[in-house]
Amino acid sequence: MPKRLVGMFYGEVIPGRIIQLRQGLDPLAKLDSHPHFRVSGSGNCFAVAPDGSAAVLGNRASSDNMRYFSDPANLVGVSIPMASFAGYVNCCAINETLYAFGGDSPYLYVFDRATHALVTLNTSGLGEVIAMDFSPDGSRLALAHDKTPYVRIYSTSDWSIVNADTPAPGYPSACCFSKDSSKLVVCTSSSPYVTIYNASTGVREASLTRSSDYSITSGSSYGLRAVRSPLRGDDRVIFAASSDGKIATVDTQTHDLQLWAAANPRIGSVNHLVVDPDPDEDALYAFHYYGNTLPSRTITKYRISTGTPFAGQPAIFRNVCWGSSTPYGACGIVMTDAHTLTGTVRDVDNAPAARVVRAYSRATGELLAQTTSDAATGNYALKVYDAGPYDIQFMTAEGELLNDLFFARAEPQAVSG
Repeated sequence: MPKRLVGMFYGEVIPGRIIQLRQGLDPLAKLDSHPHFRVSGSGNCFAVAPDGSAAVLGNRASSDNMRYFSDPANLVGVSIPMASFAGYVNCCAINETLYAFGGDSPYLYVFDRATHALVTLNTSGLGEVIAMDFSPDGSRLALAHDKTPYVRIYSTSDWSIVNADTPAPGYPSACCFSKDSSKLVVCTSSSPYVTIYNASTGVREASLTRSSDYSITSGSSYGLRAVRSPLRGDDRVIFAASSDGKIATVDTQTHDLQLWAAANPRIGSVNHLVVDPDPDEDALYAFHYYGNTLPSRTITKYRISTGTPFAGQPAIFRNVCWGSSTPYGACGIVMTDAHTLTGTVRDVDNAPAARVVRAYSRATGELLAQTTSDAATGNYALKVYDAGPYDIQFMTAEGELLNDLFFARAEPQAVSG
C-alpha cells in the first residue's frame, strides 16, 4: 500500500481526503469523497494506529460523533463504536489494542480494538478532556482535561490512575509522551506553558519557560498540536506554540526548549501537526490558517532536523485546505513497512552517472518514487511501501541516447528498510 496522508480536511466540497505521498515527487490527491461526517465549524480529530492498521475519527457534535476505520489508507471499513458519546468529542487516540475518545461529559471512552467493547474505567474527577496520548509502549493513556490538576495518566493494564502531583499551570491544550514512554509533556495557555511529568508517578519534573512564545492558546480549536519526533536518537516533542504560527520543540531528556526560527514569521494559527513515521523522511506537516491571505488554509512541510520548510511546497497542500475559516480538520499518515530499491547507474564508458531514476508499480503503472543516482558512485535508493514488483526507469541526460546508458544491476531488489 502506498504511503498516504489521510483524514478529514475542512473543505467546502470534499471533507474526506486521501493524499498519496511519494519520494522525490509531488503528492497525488485522490479526489474521492468520503463524507463519514462533514467537518463542522467546531472541528474533527483523527488518529492513526502506529502500525497503520486502523484509525479513529471524532467530531465536535453531541451525537453520531465517533468512527473506526479498519482500512484507513482508503478511509473505508467504517464501524461505529457500541457506546454513544453524548458530549462533544475533542480528541482521540489509538494504539495496537485500544482506541479512545475524549471530550465533554462523559469525558472519556476507551474501546477494545478486538471486540469494540467499552472498557470499564473510573472517570471520577475528570473534566472536559482536551487532549490525549497513548504511550509508545502501550502501557499508559494520558489525558489533559479542564479540571484541576488537569493531568491524568491511566495504566492500560489495570486502569489504575495517577493524577499530576502539581497542577499544570492553567488550561492544557496538548499532551505527548516521550519516545521512551517515561515522560509526559503538557502544554498550556498559561505561564510557564511547558511542563514535564514523570509518566509513572505523575510527579512534575520541570517547568520550562515563562515566554509567551511557547503558549498554546486555549479555545475551540482541538487539533493535535504536540507530537513525538520520529528521528532516530531524537527525544524531542514538537508542539505548535502561540497563536501566530510558532513551532517549538522540547527535549524530554535534557529539557532544552527551542523555537523553530523559520516558523516564527506569522503564518497564522497552527491547528494540527502530523509527523511522517519514516525517520528517513525527516518530515513534519503543519496545518495552519491565516485569515488575511488567500488561500487562508494551507499545509507547510518542514524538515524536523533543521526546523526549516522543504523547498518547493506542493500546490496540492493549498488546494485541499481551501476556504475562509479556521482549518479544524485532522489527519494522519498511513504507511506499511518501507522497502528500498537499490542499484547503480553507469554511462556508456562504464563510469558512474547521475541520472533520474523512477520506480513504477508493475501492477498499476503508477509512478511511486523518484531520485537521482549519485554522481560519484552511480548508486541510487528508492523507497517504496510494498514489496512490488516494480519497473525501474532510467532517464537519459540531455543529448544522450537511451542505448548509451548502462546500468550495473539488471533487476533491483526490494529489501525491507
